Amino acid sequence: MTHKRRLVIFTITLSFTLSACSALATPTLRPAIPGLPATLAAQTMAANDELYHLLCSPTPSPVITTPAPEDEDATPDVTVQMHTVAPTHTPVPMLTPYLAAVLSNSQTTCFNAAEFVKDVSFPDGSPLKPKQKFTKIWAIKNIGTCTWDSDYAAVYVWGDQMKGVSPQPIGESVEPGAIIQIAVDLVAPLNPGSYQGDWMLQDGEAIRFGTGFKSKEHFWVAISVRVPGLPSFPSFCGGGG
Repeated sequence: MTHKRRLVIFTITLSFTLSACSALATPTLRPAIPGLPATLAAQTMAANDELYHLLCSPTPSPVITTPAPEDEDATPDVTVQMHTVAPTHTPVPMLTPYLAAVLSNSQTTCFNAAEFVKDVSFPDGSPLKPKQKFTKIWAIKNIGTCTWDSDYAAVYVWGDQMKGVSPQPIGESVEPGAIIQIAVDLVAPLNPGSYQGDWMLQDGEAIRFGTGFKSKEHFWVAISVRVPGLPSFPSFCGGGG
């Protein structure tokens, strides 16, 4: 082989060798896909949103509507209902129990009222001697709805008490519509003159009531103290006491 031929063969061999090394050294690049980064970012955000709603949103509960008994072959309706938490608030007290109690008491509570019937003893202006003992008696009618029991009493409220004991228990039971005679032991004053003492009734709780309008009027004892040999004093007028 000639020297010139050997040089050609060496040159061709070297070219092939350099081409192979260049191919191994240079990495193969894949062609770029348009819009790929934006698509991957959008998918990531969508996955995050889905996870948030799954963990944080109210869980829907199926509500099954059962068909009517006559429609046995019907398929139950399933409705998804979202459960929401109602805002907390302070409950408003109801007036119903209070009103019920008031109405119940109004049906069971009675009221007291009295009516003066007459003076049984010592009518108005009766003459008495100084320091004379006497017993005043009134006839009083129960015109209320309460039954007067032994806790009821006559009480002094105004004027001359004339040593009368107050309260003075009535001493018996008086049904509505019944009449009782209330007696109080008294002593006429020492000095001559006209004297009057007003009385009322009271119940077991010491609540006073009387006669007349709104049961606020009194019944009374009115006497004239006289000394023998002296001119008489004017008598009391009127009645109802």
